[in-house]
Amino acid sequence: MGQDRMKVLVVCEGLYPPTVEMSGISMVYKLQHCLCQEGVEVHILTAIEKFTDPSWRSWYQKHKPPTTHLLDMGLIVRFPKLQFLLTKGLLFLAALRLQAKHHFDIIHEYSSTPLMVRRTAWYRRLSGVKTVHTLCVGRDGFLGSPVLMGKNPSTDLVICTSAQMKDELLSLGVTREKVAYLPLGVDFEHFQGEVDVISLRVELSIPPESPVVLHLGLLEPRKGAFTLASAIPMVLREHPEATFLTAASVTEGTFYDYQRSRWELLRVTEPYRDNFRLITGKQDVRRLMSLADVFVLPLNTIHGTIMPPVSLLEAMAAGKAVVAADLPGVHEVVKEGENGLLFPAKQSAELAKAINLLLSEPELRRQLGEKARESVKQYDVRLAAKQLKRLYWNIAGKVRE
Repeated sequence: MGQDRMKVLVVCEGLYPPTVEMSGISMVYKLQHCLCQEGVEVHILTAIEKFTDPSWRSWYQKHKPPTTHLLDMGLIVRFPKLQFLLTKGLLFLAALRLQAKHHFDIIHEYSSTPLMVRRTAWYRRLSGVKTVHTLCVGRDGFLGSPVLMGKNPSTDLVICTSAQMKDELLSLGVTREKVAYLPLGVDFEHFQGEVDVISLRVELSIPPESPVVLHLGLLEPRKGAFTLASAIPMVLREHPEATFLTAASVTEGTFYDYQRSRWELLRVTEPYRDNFRLITGKQDVRRLMSLADVFVLPLNTIHGTIMPPVSLLEAMAAGKAVVAADLPGVHEVVKEGENGLLFPAKQSAELAKAINLLLSEPELRRQLGEKARESVKQYDVRLAAKQLKRLYWNIAGKVRE
């Protein structure tokens, strides 16, 4: 049988675009890029800020799908109290304008708040287009109340990025045919092959024999940078030769928030400055992963962790031994003692204990890394793109081969 052309508009709130490629937003773009290769005509509507790292813009131009619509939100960041509503409203109006022009089969929205399921539903009400919504986090105060988590009948499908999220929606009364489970995935192939680690150590002033503990993420308390900082002296007592490397991207909020967090982190790590490196700006995560002996994900809160964190999946795809906070989304991927180690969130002493164990036992690191790589093959972004394409066809009611 013949196959109709599928046209999809993806609305992704990229207001804080990645300065390191491991972020969830960059993986959304990668997933849509794979969809284009599958024959789906993908348009992306996203928002950016004027202070975005220029190297991110370069990356985006290289990896974006061919049809992209950008909203520059640089002016409204001067009004942080209005920023939330203005961003949501402007993206909503822009999506309706694009739908009137291009006549999409589906509008697919990604957002960090279940509240936006309501906004997705309004696309259907006002234009008649089929709608899909991907939830990237779970409940978080009012924005994640059960009333807002997928019950709206005008949304055709809610995609959950973790199994726990799917179970929660079903327990809240959402019908099974309106819920699907599909993680964002990881670009598995990107983390294969060799990297010149010697040159990278020289570039970052890391001694040749120093074991490296790597952390990637926003400089925010909820992301755990300061939990890791508190663990550093406890690790150095047993492994004084260790180097801690944090590759950071901007914080949510304003550029001032980012600078304040950066200064505070440098202040608390000042006593260990010979063993601590903070790098900012656009980084090649594949190179950083190749340098790591241990990868750490010291998250402090469930917010932003209901789905398997992309940086965690990338570390495992790179074959690294991982230590991660035992939170929803994380323990769907990491099984204690099998393919990584878990520790109670916010417990710096337990985090230090796990890092010390891995630094003391190279064979354990190797075994956990190998099992980690094997276990995340199921999260390959190319497989996710094929599954998403099938969901699109089912929702749109198109004829398939």
